[in-house]
This record gives sequence, C-alpha cells and structure tokens, in this order.
Amino acid sequence: MEKASELVVIPSAGIGHLVSAVEMSKLLVARHDQLFITVLIMKLPFNSKGTEAYIASLEASPVLPRVNFITLPKVPDLDKHLSSHSFRNQFVESHKTHVKNAVAELTESQSESRRRLAGSSSTCFAQQ
Repeated sequence: MEKASELVVIPSAGIGHLVSAVEMSKLLVARHDQLFITVLIMKLPFNSKGTEAYIASLEASPVLPRVNFITLPKVPDLDKHLSSHSFRNQFVESHKTHVKNAVAELTESQSESRRRLAGSSSTCFAQQ
C-alpha cells in the first residue's frame, strides 16, 4: 500500500488568506485520497472576533477529517509604529522558529505513521 502524503500549508495571517488556504485544502483532499494537509495558523495580535470564531469552527469541524490545524504560539508584541511593510516582515520573521518547530514535530510523528511529508505551500512573503 502506498504511503499517504502530508502537505503543510502556511497562509499569511488574516482571515482572507486563511479562508483561501482552507478552501484550497478541501479541494485537494477531495481529489486525492492519500493526501493529508496541516494548516499552520499565525494569529495577528489584533485578530477580530470573526477570525477567532472561524478558527474555532475549523478546529471543531468533523467535515475535514484529513485537514488538521495547528495554531502557532503568539509572538511578542511588535512595534505598532512600523510601516505595514516592516510590520509584515517582522511578523513573518518572528514566526520562523514556531513554523520550523511545528514542521519538525510533524516530521517526527510521521516517522512512525504511514504518512510522509511531501511538501509545503506558503503565502507569507517578506522582503528585506
């Protein structure tokens, strides 16, 4: 039997990116029986209640049995006086360690399972 594959999806913070990533994940797992997806969620320090409710509904949803969600730990508050470009860069940079740790844990847990990490997809663009 072929080993199942795992795709890690890392959307940019914000409800628009998250909803798009979830919808893409639903389509992919519907078309590929051996595919599992883990979505890593970065929460903005000023998330709206709507975003929080959406995340909670995803985590409780039995409709997505092969799509898992990991909410990354909150990062220290960033300087609110930064330009939006600088804020976005610092925000993404501050999550790198959490993303690496989450992927390492997935890889470790999969060494004993019947899945293998096949790839990742990210919409987090940061420029120096």
